[in-house]
Amino acid sequence: GLPPQAAEAFQAIVEKYPDQTETVLLAREKLSLLERAETRGEKSDQELKISLVWQGPDMDPSGEISPDGRYLSYVDWPAGGLAIRETATGNVRRLTSKKDSPPGCDEFADWSIWAPDSKTIAYAWYSSNPDFYELRIIGIDDSKPRALFRGDYHDNFAHPCDWTPDGRYILAEITRDGSSGSSGLGLISVADGS
Repeated sequence: GLPPQAAEAFQAIVEKYPDQTETVLLAREKLSLLERAETRGEKSDQELKISLVWQGPDMDPSGEISPDGRYLSYVDWPAGGLAIRETATGNVRRLTSKKDSPPGCDEFADWSIWAPDSKTIAYAWYSSNPDFYELRIIGIDDSKPRALFRGDYHDNFAHPCDWTPDGRYILAEITRDGSSGSSGLGLISVADGS
């Protein structure tokens, strides 16, 4: 069953970290599930496990734990690239870097999400020269990322939100014409970027 401290931990996240919107949303979802199960007198069929994965000043919250629980994706800020950290050992593997960036160009990875198979990551990539924002994917064993969507960082971009369960599409927040324009959700094909 669930540890008795689970509800308290999720409530503390909601109260203490209101600016961490994705984390708070997940904590509220877990609280709701706990409350519904408690109301119906049910026991959870899945045991909830809370583990400390990483702490300290270098910790980066821009990624997520892989579905199989083996890795944490994040932005390696000193190098500006996407990296994964093994949850069991803390070993780090850098998947991308900005080593081939033009001189004076500011480039970096941004928010990342895992495919259901825990083998591929979708992430955003920003570049200042030329100015663009891409939705990219990379396999954890690949050497080169693939861009699915390219737009301007200020006016036209796609931010990854989730994968479909079959891994064929990425749900993205798509913004057109910057802050004065429109934004909405769209599905982007992993096969061809449509």
